[in-house]
Amino acid sequence: MRRIAVTLFWMLFLALGMRPVPVDEAATGDVTPVFTRQKVLLARGEVFSPGEPQFAGNFANAALALTRLDGVRIMPDGVFSFNEVVGPRTVSRGFVVGLSGSGGRYYQDVGGGVCQAATALHRAVARADLKVLERHRHPGSVPYAPDGDDVAVAWDVNWDYRFQNTLPFPLVLKARVSGQNLVVEILADGLPRGNYRAAFFIENNVYLAGSRLEQVGGVPFTENGRAYVAAGDFARVLGVSEPDVLSRVRAVYRNNTAFIPIRDAAVTFGSGVLWDNHSRAVIVI
Repeated sequence: MRRIAVTLFWMLFLALGMRPVPVDEAATGDVTPVFTRQKVLLARGEVFSPGEPQFAGNFANAALALTRLDGVRIMPDGVFSFNEVVGPRTVSRGFVVGLSGSGGRYYQDVGGGVCQAATALHRAVARADLKVLERHRHPGSVPYAPDGDDVAVAWDVNWDYRFQNTLPFPLVLKARVSGQNLVVEILADGLPRGNYRAAFFIENNVYLAGSRLEQVGGVPFTENGRAYVAAGDFARVLGVSEPDVLSRVRAVYRNNTAFIPIRDAAVTFGSGVLWDNHSRAVIVI
């Protein structure tokens, strides 16, 4: 049945005036199939904001900061700056008096509490394994980050929180309040939408399976015009064992990880591959 489905796919693909892309050609980026695009959740960060009355201003300021983060788009290789996006914490810009400080010592400060929003963002960035360029911590403990993964930001002394989009597709921030929780989500934008098994992004540590982004066991690469993926990742996508893949497809080894030419592997297992130049991904159908 799988072989029949693949045959029908190619018949429809050719009838629409497109053509399959061999991976060796795909690796050059010369041919791009047409895909519709989708956003996929990459990571989520949350902070439970203290609900005591003295921290009411902090919650209001953090919630306001989230509205400034919501919808921000970061292009590949682009750098995000919290201070640049949120801007000065002033009364004229909607911020109120909150409490700043740490270690149980607090003082009144317009904009106090925005560090909670920055911490929620950092937790999402860390889970997405993006590159943090600048991060400061409070000198003492803060109640919303007992594990020490807090972020301290300040406009006056230019304490910023910055990270870089190291992925091959744009990222979009979605930020909201849910009860006392401050939530920041990072969405991968422009990913190929379709009925395929997986999309492997060249030189990146995630792959798309269905509507989920997963961590790879080995980063895909190209060599001599051929695309390679980790044998274990390919096996997981097809629902077969890695030893079965390695017994049927010749592998090369990098850092003790077996990599296989994805075109050969796909053909061997009755599948096919396409190249998506938009996201630099090899698509296994």
